[in-house]
Amino acid sequence: EYQELVNGILIISAQAESKNIPFLVGAMALSYPSETYAPIGGMKGLMDFFQRELESRGVEVRLKSQVTKISSNGVTLSSGEKIGAGKIISNLPVWNMAKLTEGPLSNSLKEESEKRPGSWGAF
Repeated sequence: EYQELVNGILIISAQAESKNIPFLVGAMALSYPSETYAPIGGMKGLMDFFQRELESRGVEVRLKSQVTKISSNGVTLSSGEKIGAGKIISNLPVWNMAKLTEGPLSNSLKEESEKRPGSWGAF
């Protein structure tokens, strides 16, 4: 019954059930019915907040930089630039990540994406 309630709320606010929604989108969608509001500055304002928080913690944020490859020690950009990284945060869905990786990570991501039905979203 609880899952049915959660899915009912998500269908209204995010147009999909919990198994097809990324966590962050689902969390925001579940708060929607309690109070209709928008973050200051809209979604751009929310992303600006995330960027400020990350940068205040020493994280380098790169905008408008297409990643063409993700490896265990960093990323390669379409410009050819290689950036070392201990951790990488991606907003790509699991279905797209396997194309950017190689070896065991790519295989693991392919297996994970095959377990999940297709979905859609915007970020």
